[in-house]
Amino acid sequence: MLNTLKKTDPKNLFKLILKDYSFLLSLVLLLIIARAVNPNFFTWNNISNIFVQSSMVGLIAMGMSMVISAGQIDISVGAQVAIIGGFGILVLNSTQSVLIMLVFCCVFGAGIGTVNGLLVTKGHMPAMIATLAMQSACRSVINHFGAGGPFTVDKGMYDSFRQLASGGIPLGPIKAPYLMLIFIAAVAIGGTSMAGGRGKIAGTFVGVLMFKIISNILTAADVSTFLNGAISAAIIVIAVLLQGVQNRSK
Repeated sequence: MLNTLKKTDPKNLFKLILKDYSFLLSLVLLLIIARAVNPNFFTWNNISNIFVQSSMVGLIAMGMSMVISAGQIDISVGAQVAIIGGFGILVLNSTQSVLIMLVFCCVFGAGIGTVNGLLVTKGHMPAMIATLAMQSACRSVINHFGAGGPFTVDKGMYDSFRQLASGGIPLGPIKAPYLMLIFIAAVAIGGTSMAGGRGKIAGTFVGVLMFKIISNILTAADVSTFLNGAISAAIIVIAVLLQGVQNRSK
């Protein structure tokens, strides 16, 4: 990044920053707004809470950014989080081992991703259709095993699992469609082209932080959490429109 900026003509430097690193400018502006809305925004408890909440979203959004950069889409990620998390709790309750649960979740997640990949590459299915089918299958299976409710950890293992939960793994029921919106919104505001061909992992990381900061601002402003889905959708639309303007101006 620094080498690119040094080699760039001063006249074009501002355009380069605005085009390729606008997410950093947006982050600075958002931090200023957050401080104005919430005087306690820069306290350690609040900042650490934002990073904890961003951990799970960040991991999945970074994977999503690579998929979208390749011109594909995976709309099953929210349902995958639900089924992997739910079955992970069942394995934890059965084995009483956090390590076995983590290994199971990694292998299970890799298996689901492999199926999606084979449907697209070998089955020549559109990514939207393949992952839509996977989303439906995962949601149906996890609702069947969970009887439509949350999965609970046995009392004897709760303290160990709670330490994992403080790192970003949710304990309660997961709203898969809303999670998918969060992942895509984080990727979009991080500068990854929704049409594929361009993306930055650093931008996605900043996008995740920005999305959580926006949620933090809305909470401090006493805005209803029921509006989070609408706000996520608006962020995606605005980001894609701005990307369209940038592409037409080239």
